[in-house]
Amino acid sequence: MSLGFEILDADIVEPPPDPPRELIDLIDLAKTGLISDDGMFPFADYLRTLDKEKLFTREGRIELTANDPLAFALVYLAHHLQSKTTGNEITFAQLHVQLLEDAKSWSTGTGNLREHRDCYVAPRDSGKTTWLFLILPLWVAAHEYFHFIAAYSDAIEQARIHLATLRDELETNELLRYD
Repeated sequence: MSLGFEILDADIVEPPPDPPRELIDLIDLAKTGLISDDGMFPFADYLRTLDKEKLFTREGRIELTANDPLAFALVYLAHHLQSKTTGNEITFAQLHVQLLEDAKSWSTGTGNLREHRDCYVAPRDSGKTTWLFLILPLWVAAHEYFHFIAAYSDAIEQARIHLATLRDELETNELLRYD
């Protein structure tokens, strides 16, 4: 299925959308010590490394997210990182940390088609679909690291739902479309 990136490129949203306010607020909270690390991932430390000024321009956001899938998720898809299960907080499990580390190598790969064939197994509601069917595919597509991604599901209806979620972000996420 083609996602039609060529069409989206020509359809830039005007005027420019607002910068990601939620991320800007998180960075400010981390710098004042009001966000603490949970032990699984040093989130507050990570937030303090982000250059907040880059969030205000298209070029800055592209540079900030180019080699950092977590920055991409926080800039464009933060609404997918929170749920009722986590008390609407952004939290990380070991799976998320591993996915982020593995994904970073995708931006510096050799181009060998067999280089990145990974399989992840984790319990229900652990974020596999959010990361593997939405965030990471959008990150590699936005930065043109891959021209296709193969993802598998045990039921056609489940696969359709995953693709519909991805397509919905492509069609409705103003900041992502603009950048």
